[in-house]
Amino acid sequence: MVWDTSASPTASGAAAAAAGRCTAVLRQTEWMTAVAFSPDGHTLASGSVAKELRIWDVAACEAEHAAAVGGSGGTAAIVLSAAAAHTADVTCVAVSPDGGLLATASEDKTVIVWQVGGGDAGLRWRATLEGHFKCVTGVAWAPPGPPGAPPRLASVSDDLTVRIWELLPATPSALALMPNGDNGNNGNNGNGGGGGGGGGTTRRASSGGAPALLARCVATLVGHTDRIRGVAWSPDTAGGGALASGAEDNHVRLWDARSGTCTATLWGHSNYVTCVSYSPADGGSSVTSAAQDHTIRVWDTASHKCVRTLQGHDHYVNALSYSPCGGLLASASCDKSVRLWDHDTGMCVAVLRGHTDTVNSIAFAPLEDEAAGGGGRGAGRGG
Repeated sequence: MVWDTSASPTASGAAAAAAGRCTAVLRQTEWMTAVAFSPDGHTLASGSVAKELRIWDVAACEAEHAAAVGGSGGTAAIVLSAAAAHTADVTCVAVSPDGGLLATASEDKTVIVWQVGGGDAGLRWRATLEGHFKCVTGVAWAPPGPPGAPPRLASVSDDLTVRIWELLPATPSALALMPNGDNGNNGNNGNGGGGGGGGGTTRRASSGGAPALLARCVATLVGHTDRIRGVAWSPDTAGGGALASGAEDNHVRLWDARSGTCTATLWGHSNYVTCVSYSPADGGSSVTSAAQDHTIRVWDTASHKCVRTLQGHDHYVNALSYSPCGGLLASASCDKSVRLWDHDTGMCVAVLRGHTDTVNSIAFAPLEDEAAGGGGRGAGRGG
């Protein structure tokens, strides 16, 4: 479901009534597991238990919904592209900051990187990242680095590791980084916290013998003692210097991604931590986590203390997403609802209902006017 959340947290009357309006319902025969908007908000990527990746035309979806509600019939095609992405369920979908690449994670133990865009919004396979030996539960792109720096992403897995990957163009110099000219990884050693490289590979597409993309695992972060469920990069460092992970050991870990060091362990949740997210509003000075204890916690990344606990859901909280300016936090839950929270006060400003089963994924669409105080659009994935 796509929702209009454009009223500000302090809105009242008609404006408040308009907030939380469902503008589209995306349907397919298999259960959707993950959603992510493109940076321009025009398309929405979804993964599913059908092992499939789909790219949806958001405007067409909204037009179809409006036509259905108004009884005026169908509209243009709403699925721009679809691909058989994996050999098992897709668990996570993440779009790169520039929108040019998309990563999918899966129960088949891999991450696949796709190129997106073009007039037909087509999907082109670029690399398969192999190294995890159990289900990959999450993937996240690092903030853009300095000019010329390779894109980086982090993946987390039931194998209790966080892996940091770099994507390189298939040039002779990039090939030289691979051991024996192979497509594996010669990763950098990490310091403390179990950080280190090695063990990561990528299978590469060829065009005239030239591989499309090379990927190498530059660090493997070890420290969690149970399955890792979520990962997020701090927005404070270009190229990704700090990140957070949450796991079924009930805690959140903060990491220095460059050295591989665990810089803090945040304790407070009484059940599995399902996801973590940073607000763009405060430059990485806080990180937010959600858990199966029905709560959301906001942590100060300097003091490592919980500064706020958000309560309202009456079942597991499965996913979090911040609006582009960071003023609103959306949470998705097994109680079939999406809640919107004011980041500064922790107040719940809206409850979005309409899903008929668990909501496991949530994403905000970027809007140019969102920074003025509105929430923009959000998409929730439910059964």
